[in-house]
Amino acid sequence: MFFILLSFLFLALSVRELLRLKSSDKFGQQLMVACLALAVLCAWPPIKHWQFQKTLTDITHELADFKHADVDCQSAIASIFDSSSISTIGYAYPDTGEVTIKTYWCKRIKSYLKDPENADQRERYSIMLLVHEAMHIRGELNESKTECQAIQRHVRAAKMLGVPHEIAVKHAKLYFLEEFRRHPYYSPECKPGSAWDEKLMDSVWEV
Repeated sequence: MFFILLSFLFLALSVRELLRLKSSDKFGQQLMVACLALAVLCAWPPIKHWQFQKTLTDITHELADFKHADVDCQSAIASIFDSSSISTIGYAYPDTGEVTIKTYWCKRIKSYLKDPENADQRERYSIMLLVHEAMHIRGELNESKTECQAIQRHVRAAKMLGVPHEIAVKHAKLYFLEEFRRHPYYSPECKPGSAWDEKLMDSVWEV
């Protein structure tokens, strides 16, 4: 919001200079161009943020069997007034399609996408977080079953975000075979051939 307000301020200043501008006023011309450049520069971070949220929303929408979705990367200020538990890293409302991901976890998604090959454990899990919330939007409320559904779509989601196939498979298998057992939502029912196996062609145990 701050950058948007700042952008409008510089845009207003550039318009003011344009209305006052005389052909011989070199300083006024330079000031107008400078204000216009600053307006564009200040608008860029909010635009990039909106584009990133739009990408996450589109992917969530598709993963949730095309149910309505709206992903919000919560700002640090909004987090202060959030009534959810401080330990909550993300949550979803299936009735409205709203998904909220805490700001530092959205940053981890961005970090992961910049360099997936060298991502740490939390950056890798940020993709699972997104898919987990998408499964809630899809309609599943049981946390362990939701995590299992997310595991089976881990590779698909990573590839949708532009992660190379080999890296997506490697990280999905690493999570399922090693890290999942330490997760609070772990269930031994999440395995090939179980009642929770959705028989997806791109599931972690099929690729």
